[in-house]
Amino acid sequence: MHPVRRLLRWLYAALAVFMLAYASGFFLHYTDWHQERLYTRMEEGTRQEQIAAVLELVEFDGEEQLLRGLKSDAPQVRKLCSQGLKTLWHTEAGHDAARLVQSAQLARREAKYLDALKMLDRVVRQNPDFAEAWTQRALLYYQLKHPRLALADCERALALNPAHCDAWHTRARVHYRLGDYFEARLAVKELLKINPYHAEGKKFLGQCEERLRQTPVRLNPALDHT
Repeated sequence: MHPVRRLLRWLYAALAVFMLAYASGFFLHYTDWHQERLYTRMEEGTRQEQIAAVLELVEFDGEEQLLRGLKSDAPQVRKLCSQGLKTLWHTEAGHDAARLVQSAQLARREAKYLDALKMLDRVVRQNPDFAEAWTQRALLYYQLKHPRLALADCERALALNPAHCDAWHTRARVHYRLGDYFEARLAVKELLKINPYHAEGKKFLGQCEERLRQTPVRLNPALDHT
């Protein structure tokens, strides 16, 4: 065989082996085994190892492990997992959608509500399965005192992502504003099932309980929601 041809065949074989190894390594990151390994590192590693593990879980869709981390006994792990989930959910529809949601959040904080609403309308129209966008629009409607629209967006967000803490929190706040303390308590309890250390949620649950103690007892609260 000609030396050049032999060299080319060797190069092709080496390239094939490299591509196979790369593909195997890439898909390995999505396996339960690897994600559980990252979770262990997040629980037991140094701070730098914890941060690296969370970043990798975000990159490779380790939502299950990040949600579990919200119930960790270690405050640092809970904080990192909360931040990781926010990043994961914020970027799940792609970077363009994430940037638009971020711009809408900034506009809302600056009281540019119409601009924020236009941007969020655009995001949910282009990305109807983007739970974070529905949640952000629900929060905007809540601030604009449109509770029914806010509740509708919360329902849409939670249908897409039943573990979305901010959607449950916003839903609880909307019901509370409507004077429906029974439903507000149910919503905040769902939030605390997901994140039992949620400080605002625990405080808000106490407020709901206090309001319910002050509210005349109804024989069947469910009748009010039929």
